[in-house]
Amino acid sequence: MRAHSTGLFLIAAVLPLAAMAPAQADVVVDAGGAITIDQSVEIVTVTSACPEVTIIASNSTVSLPDATEVTVTGSNLGITSGAVTGVVNLGGGNNAFTAPSAESVQITGANTVAAFTGPVSAATIATGNSSLKADDLGTTTVKGANNDVAAGSGRSLVVRGANNSARYGFLDLVKVIGLNNAVTVRKGRTKVAVRGANNVIRVHKRR
Repeated sequence: MRAHSTGLFLIAAVLPLAAMAPAQADVVVDAGGAITIDQSVEIVTVTSACPEVTIIASNSTVSLPDATEVTVTGSNLGITSGAVTGVVNLGGGNNAFTAPSAESVQITGANTVAAFTGPVSAATIATGNSSLKADDLGTTTVKGANNDVAAGSGRSLVVRGANNSARYGFLDLVKVIGLNNAVTVRKGRTKVAVRGANNVIRVHKRR
């Protein structure tokens, strides 16, 4: 009986020590040049403005300052960025990206969510099950299926594929080639060209 009681005491003494083990520290990167982020399952913060950022990690949360170019090839990432003066390349898959603005955006990774509070001059979606939202989308091309686009305004939208949807406040031109696509423009005058079955294009009526 005495040995059994001692064993219980040792277990009780060890458990609090394990519970008090410190959590893994966040990763902070302070560098003025090109950066490659490969830390997976981490919270990564870049503190200095940088020309080029490449993210090959997975399952991480990443915070970026203003950048010239951002390239993502990892997966399951949550990325918050400052303004991007060049291109944002979103590959990989299952990623979420937010920023104030970008010169251009290219989405090739499936299940990507990209949101910009300001303008994007040019955008391309060449994948499936992804979404793009911006205050203004200059020229946008969608190639694939089950994608969604939303913008306050835009110059042109070209959709080639199936089961895609788009919603604009103002849009100058929309061209749709494919099946089962839906585009809605609430205001302004919009030129429309459509080819394919079961497409639904709703634009503001001219008066």
